[in-house]
Amino acid sequence: MLLTGDHILPRITPNISPAPGQHDDLLGMYISSLRALAGIPAEEVLLAHEYRFAGLTERVNGLLRHHEERLGMVMTAVHATPGCTSVAVAEALTWSRPWDQMVGPHRRFAIGETFSHLVHLERTGYLVNKGLDSNGGGVDSWFPLHDTGPKLV
Repeated sequence: MLLTGDHILPRITPNISPAPGQHDDLLGMYISSLRALAGIPAEEVLLAHEYRFAGLTERVNGLLRHHEERLGMVMTAVHATPGCTSVAVAEALTWSRPWDQMVGPHRRFAIGETFSHLVHLERTGYLVNKGLDSNGGGVDSWFPLHDTGPKLV
């Protein structure tokens, strides 16, 4: 058995969002932690929310595929509008509900999740943010450096 908390959930992905002012590659850390769990021979996964499940490696690969697809969507959005903000990228992505129906914390979670993907793409050399200064101040302005995003699986 493997206890995962909310690290690995059976049908949704945990929200990977930074705290205000944080610019660490949280998504990169999450991806690394998923890869570290992939080879554990757990017959059953016990978590903090939802239901227990079997098939840890399959679920880890599913989460990696999800983030690979999301990174590709982010790259597409930045290519469509070079110089766009994180909020503009979040608006361009597909979510579980339409953007105009997302209010309050749901919209903040979506923007935070998008920012984590943008930062990961920046740290891995796929995007550059020309708007933020070295202290993280200013208005973000994202530009592509490659045509596509990274392959995770």
